[in-house]
Amino acid sequence: MSLSSKAVNQNKTKTINPKLALENTATQLLPKLTEKFRDFGYLNICHQRLSQQKDNFLSYQGLTKAEHSSFGTVMIKWSLSPQSFSELSHEISVLKDLSKIEKTSKIVPKLLAVESSSFIFLDKAYRFEFLVMPYFASSLNKQIRQLTSLEQKQELLIKSAQIINNFHQSGWLHGDIKPSNILIDNSKHERQLLLTDFALSKQVSNSESSNVAGTPAYLAPECWHGQGLSLQSDIYAFGIMMVEILMGKRAFSIGKTNPNYAKAWATAHCQNPIPILPIDYQQYQPIINKALAKRQAQRYQSMSKIIKDLLAL
Repeated sequence: MSLSSKAVNQNKTKTINPKLALENTATQLLPKLTEKFRDFGYLNICHQRLSQQKDNFLSYQGLTKAEHSSFGTVMIKWSLSPQSFSELSHEISVLKDLSKIEKTSKIVPKLLAVESSSFIFLDKAYRFEFLVMPYFASSLNKQIRQLTSLEQKQELLIKSAQIINNFHQSGWLHGDIKPSNILIDNSKHERQLLLTDFALSKQVSNSESSNVAGTPAYLAPECWHGQGLSLQSDIYAFGIMMVEILMGKRAFSIGKTNPNYAKAWATAHCQNPIPILPIDYQQYQPIINKALAKRQAQRYQSMSKIIKDLLAL
């Protein structure tokens, strides 16, 4: 997601508390959404996330868990937008394109359904659209602090690297690599990892952008300098994630209450030294150093080379 869409944005006046405003919105909006989903055949509806964004217009996004007679337990990702095209519209187009590539069935969740219709909320007309995927109870983000053995960590490092590499091989860069965007499917004999959240994904051949976009904790130095997302920015984000998997905490830490939040993250990625791993993980330090090189030319040029080095340990 873009930096502006990571926080709930609201008209900020001295008399309006953004958190209370969002709670008031939820009270009015979510019951209407529940009825809408029921019209589409979804039951046992549980809204898990709601956010709103105000740029040139006010829009809403969210995640909802539900049951469907044909699909079983699902996760619904939805948006309400006054415009005809939204971040979710882009994500849907990415998933549809990926569904044409056979090997991506093992790296992204199956797209079960896509729906759209009109929606009236507070006397305003919105385009309501949603995509439906299988529900996965766990993500890498939930697993990181539960990992106890080096073997478990090595397995997740290699599998994460492999799905990102396969995604790149399919002609796409992700743009928002982080543990919460890697789902874990434990339903099969062998644990399977899947990439999710493609709002920032771009075709490798068309990745030019000057917008600062992505999650600050994982955003490469060149992105803070106005350069576009690239394979190397995905590789940098994976390097940050490597540190997190091995150490159980983020490579850099900036409090959300920091008045210079964005600037502090930019300083951390662009100027702070590369984290030094504890002695028990020193064999990974050369890989971390190369994945987190401040200059793109000194960084790994492909995920396949990271995989090769991980397998050699």
